[in-house]
Amino acid sequence: FVGVMQGLKQQDFEKHAARNEKAVGTSSATGLVTLYKKNRFEKMSEKHGSGSGCVIVLSDLLCPLRSRVEIGNIHLIGDPSRSESQVQQLQGLSKNFKMAISADPTGVQRLDTHLRTFRIVCGDFNSTFEAGDCSAISSWMQRESLRDSPTPTSASMSSYGMEGGAQRMDRILF
Repeated sequence: FVGVMQGLKQQDFEKHAARNEKAVGTSSATGLVTLYKKNRFEKMSEKHGSGSGCVIVLSDLLCPLRSRVEIGNIHLIGDPSRSESQVQQLQGLSKNFKMAISADPTGVQRLDTHLRTFRIVCGDFNSTFEAGDCSAISSWMQRESLRDSPTPTSASMSSYGMEGGAQRMDRILF
């Protein structure tokens, strides 16, 4: 596997570690990484945004001119009362998709009726929305034509905001 880490500077990791120490008592930094199989995919481009995660564009080595996978990985703000900020992060991710595609050196972004494109958005959404509800995140999903893929909750997992609680906050949208 190859990993593409979120493009943070050392000072950003230190800031995250200080925040986590206050919030959960552990001074570990948090960040994003997107993994892919290097014997199956080749990275064509990537775009990192401040606060809007990371987007990578992969070419399928089995069908390089016929299939592309676009992956956006994001960690949304954890405060549920800041849903507008969460949507701004998601809109930034949408812009990063466009920039990563236009940066593809192969020129595969052209309109090609034979090119199959798969878009995946994943990460920690810090929200318990349900697809189709009237939340701001669900509305963004509908505008982007994304569907929610069921991911399990686990009694051993908890969010920072609710110690010992298990809620479905990690998402995979396609």
